Amino acid sequence: MRVVIMMRDKEYRDAFAEMVSETGRDIYAVLNSNTGCVQKEAVILTDVMPHEIDPSALGKLEARTLFLSPVPVSSEIREKYHVIFKYSDITSILAELSSVYADWSGDSGSLAASTRVIAVISESDQLCFERCRTLAAQIIYTHGDSVLLIPMGYVNGQTEKGGTAEKGVFRRMMYMIDEGKDFPPESFTVCDSYGISYIRMPPGINPVSELDDDYILRLIRNAGKHFDTVILDIGTCFRPENLQIISKADNVIFFGSGRNIGDISDFIGEQSAKRVRVFNSADAKDETIEIDDYVREIYGGPVQTDHST
Repeated sequence: MRVVIMMRDKEYRDAFAEMVSETGRDIYAVLNSNTGCVQKEAVILTDVMPHEIDPSALGKLEARTLFLSPVPVSSEIREKYHVIFKYSDITSILAELSSVYADWSGDSGSLAASTRVIAVISESDQLCFERCRTLAAQIIYTHGDSVLLIPMGYVNGQTEKGGTAEKGVFRRMMYMIDEGKDFPPESFTVCDSYGISYIRMPPGINPVSELDDDYILRLIRNAGKHFDTVILDIGTCFRPENLQIISKADNVIFFGSGRNIGDISDFIGEQSAKRVRVFNSADAKDETIEIDDYVREIYGGPVQTDHST
């Protein structure tokens, strides 16, 4: 996503650009003070409020502009423009920018603007779940991120780790998302002994598998914005909605047990297959070391190149 930052407050502008770069997300920020020269393909972030802009120019820019208000914003203003309080946290601002981009371009863009989303696939659902937990624990241990693990298959296999809940809990969370209301993550998630968070949902049929494309994206964005990383446990569930998610995830991982299942592109398409990192080791110790190296590779940090003992 390309963002043009037009700010009168240069100190805020520079600090915001630095925070965006630290998120490691696929966001290209351009500093620009000339309102007459704005890339057509970019969304705009500005502290110049709508009433300060010439009406003819405002009409051309408002659909792709997020306005930063120096004071808390009333619901009446928010209904008319994309406006957020200037001193909101970086997560909220990037989430709102992502929403502006999606509304304006018709493209969902990245899955979650300030959160890294990792899609995990495998030849076995049980294997995938266990490897997702290993990956999540390693991210927490080496990088200190908060991690949310979401099951994307037809059956919820996470209840033994994440606890159980009545289906009404998940429905209430989706209602909050549908109404555009924020919610504390602890009201709908539970954390295990490794620090991995799970959405509270009932055992058996996975309610996420009943959602369409739009609701899945909204779930990932709204629940995910409270976490640094979201891991999507797709396993063998290559339904159309999950294929879309795979194509938009920041990283895609395949875990195998060593047996030959054919070309991954047959399952997820050629373009997505080009981005897949394959872990296909029968040795659990070697695989753990490879996962550790991969986490350091995508999050930053020294990579261990000599695995000899």
